[in-house]
Amino acid sequence: MAFPLPDEFHDQMVTAATVTVGGTVPAEQSFDTETGEVVATLASPFAAAGLVRVSVTVTAGGGHVSRELEPIVVESALLDGWLTLETARRLWPDAPDEDEALHVLLAAARNACVAWLGGRAYVTGEGGDEVPVTPSSDWRQAQLMQARAIWQAGRVNRDGGELGLDTIQLFPLNRDIRNLLIPKTRVPRWGR
Repeated sequence: MAFPLPDEFHDQMVTAATVTVGGTVPAEQSFDTETGEVVATLASPFAAAGLVRVSVTVTAGGGHVSRELEPIVVESALLDGWLTLETARRLWPDAPDEDEALHVLLAAARNACVAWLGGRAYVTGEGGDEVPVTPSSDWRQAQLMQARAIWQAGRVNRDGGELGLDTIQLFPLNRDIRNLLIPKTRVPRWGR
């Protein structure tokens, strides 16, 4: 896997660079002075879904400097049926460009949907433990709608001014999202 150095090092004479992935320094890695990348062989696939932190230590000008790089996103969605980064980007053309930001939005939206679903999101397995239900297309659409709502809440305030993700005004799942997750059934009323 190749890890490019941050832009701030492109004009410097870098003599060495090493990466740390998830708190571990890969045993096999090398610094390519021509491309400005650290190429590392990761020992095994990542066991848990989520963000794996990556940092680089650069030796330049007689000193050492460490910087955090973009994390590696490990998706569980390929196995659990919720939206992947690729699917979300296909369905939402204006999705955030950074994998980390989109992953966080999709995870928060998935968690909100599962919380609203309550026990409907799980079935009882053979050993009596709860097993997640594979989400329906309606549930995935609700996840996408909630991710977009969270993203939009962090970008614009009620007065129309720009905000940032540090000042998010979150609202619970809106009625349309809740109805996608648990559709209301109408019972016909006879008489009256």
